[in-house]
Order: sequence, then C-alpha cells, then structure tokens
Amino acid sequence: MFANIDALCRWAANNCLSFQNIPSVYATSAVRVSGWLSGQKEIFGYNQLWARATYSGYARALRNVAKQCYGVDITGQSGIQADHVINRRRLHEHPDAWVAIFPVHKSANCPFGAIEKRLRAVPKGDLVAFLPPLVALKLFCGVLPKTRDELLCAMRDVRGQFDQHVSWVRDYCDQAHAEALNYVL
Repeated sequence: MFANIDALCRWAANNCLSFQNIPSVYATSAVRVSGWLSGQKEIFGYNQLWARATYSGYARALRNVAKQCYGVDITGQSGIQADHVINRRRLHEHPDAWVAIFPVHKSANCPFGAIEKRLRAVPKGDLVAFLPPLVALKLFCGVLPKTRDELLCAMRDVRGQFDQHVSWVRDYCDQAHAEALNYVL
C-alpha cells in the first residue's frame, strides 16, 4: 500500500518500473506497474495492478489487465475475485491510498477476509504498508487451511513458489506459517 499516487510513483521511479494505462480505466483510478526489480542477489520480473483503494471498478481493471497482458478472459471463470492486498477497512486513515490488486479464488478470499478485518489499521503517518505474511499466505495458497496437516501441505506449496535459499524469503514464509497456526484446528 502506498498512501497516495505520488508515493507509488516515487517507488516505481526509484526501481526503474514503468506505468501502463489499462484499457477503459482512467489512470487516476488504476494502473499497471511493470519492469524488473533487483533484490539483494536476484532480479525478478514485476507486473502488478495498482488501484486507488476507493475505486469501485477494480474488478473490471483486473479483468482488463488479464486480457491485455496474458490474453486470459477471467470473466467466465467462476470463483476468481479481485482482492485488495490490504483490506480497505484497514486504510480508513488513508483516503488516497493505492493498493495492489490480486486475483484470488473466493475459497481463500472470503475466509481470510474475516481474519484480515482483525488486523490493525494502517497508521495515519505511514506512507507505505508492507504485506503481512498471513495475507501473503492467502494470495499464494488459494484456500484457508483448516487443520495443521492442511497448513503443512499449503506451506509446502507456498514455499515451492519462492526461492527458499534467500534468507528473508524463508523467514517470511516461516512467519506466515507461525501466524496461520492461530487459525487452524
């Protein structure tokens, strides 16, 4: 989350990322940010939809990006929802906030939504809010695990999507696992 479009623009410029307009969407409402990001020892592609948190057309913007970038029409794919990476209720102190939008299956989005509502609001002075590990689990897991065994399987899958040789990535996954233990049987 960025507190406003200026903060998002500064971050993108500092990382040599570019903005692309989305068909049928005003750039003041949503944009696609893409390019290459450099980590400590790695470089990876970045392609993300960002939208004003108050923008009601974010699902349409996600459909347009999916079609424009990947040639995928998600309109007919039941169960796929556009999700604000940071729950909008947590952003009441940031009326101009911009939030990343992810495609998430409703089997993950709905149960996790109840958990996310309990997370603390983003403080007024914060210009950037980072992704809580538990929310990352939602984005990359696809379903809320109900038991410890399901959580172990889900974490194996999530860990497989990231380079576990990078210590901060491994630590982040460990933290997501630890936080999720509070919500399983």
